[in-house]
Amino acid sequence: MRFWTSLFSFIMLIIVISSLGFYLVARNYDSAGPLTKQKVFFVKNGQGLSEIAQQLEKEKIVDYGFVIKAAAYVTKIHNQIKAGEYELPASISPKQILEKMVAGDVVEHKITVVEGKTVYDTLQEIKNNPKLVGDITIYPVEGTLMPETYLFQRGITRDALITRMRDAQKNLLTKLWDKRTTDSPVSSPKDALILASVVEKETGIASERPLVASVFVNRLKLGMKLQSDPTIIYGITKGQGKLERPIYRSDIMKDSGYNTYIIPALPPTPICNPSPEAIRAVLNPPPSGFIFFVADGTGGHKFSKTLSEHNDSVKQWRGIEKSRKQDLPDTDKLKNKAFQSSSDDDKEKQVNTADDILPTENTAPLDLDNTKEKKLVPLEKKQLQKKQLDRVPNEFINGI
Repeated sequence: MRFWTSLFSFIMLIIVISSLGFYLVARNYDSAGPLTKQKVFFVKNGQGLSEIAQQLEKEKIVDYGFVIKAAAYVTKIHNQIKAGEYELPASISPKQILEKMVAGDVVEHKITVVEGKTVYDTLQEIKNNPKLVGDITIYPVEGTLMPETYLFQRGITRDALITRMRDAQKNLLTKLWDKRTTDSPVSSPKDALILASVVEKETGIASERPLVASVFVNRLKLGMKLQSDPTIIYGITKGQGKLERPIYRSDIMKDSGYNTYIIPALPPTPICNPSPEAIRAVLNPPPSGFIFFVADGTGGHKFSKTLSEHNDSVKQWRGIEKSRKQDLPDTDKLKNKAFQSSSDDDKEKQVNTADDILPTENTAPLDLDNTKEKKLVPLEKKQLQKKQLDRVPNEFINGI
């Protein structure tokens, strides 16, 4: 008799406990939780349901961790919870927490590849982003990361994100290459990426990209040098940081391998990550007849078809520069004067832009032995002949 009494008491205790547990689960599952303000909760890869439930209770996101666990098992979603970073609002219920975690409604972070930035600059941003993990072991060729804003989840590897950026540029280039004009001197996707990077660096005005592209395409067709200042700068910096000084005359005359005042065709690699718009402009430039351009004082450029027109535009630009210098405060004038030339012995007389000093390849070389010589002696006009463009090495741009 005693045995049956004890057994009955035990069964009743189990029923009471089960009923109480069921009541607590039912009462708390869909009720507002104790969280007083928004909070980020992170579920690690491989983390078990029991550990997640305990952590939620410990961080006072739910009153009872076992409610989460019991509900997950009863509804058979205990093995469907996804790792990631979750943004939990105040008073969120256990039911809403489970729904979020099963749906994988994680926080997405952003990182932007800025058009015109180099691969080096972009990799520095990726390296310094604390939401990414792992070392960088992938070092893309210059120009092969597509400018775009990328969404990612906390905890993905840096290499995985770089691969996404590189694949995006490769897919875009393939797509745009198929829609190119047929009479372009740009004979490969690699060359298109190189020329687009030069266009990207030459103008910050999106609407100008097609015209700038047309100038360079026209020059290539005529066998003229591109004579692009940004290629001088890239030859000096190799894309690692800014050139914290003006371009010097000796820079213009130096063969860095990238300087298009010296080399007869395209640089060996891109000089930045070009935007999709710059690539489109290079592959489908408008017919223009322009072969020169120079700053117009408004942030844009003035385009010319003849050397005479270009020289007039250069004179106008120099007048604007001179006027601006005169309008500077006295302290800025002193700094500007000191920066421009410290003595007559300075062989590296600076210039404002390479366009102004070397408007065409039909121009006499600069006399570096005479620092006071600023005028250039025009050469006799010669007929432009079609030149065979140097080809880009086959190993350039791995995978593109």
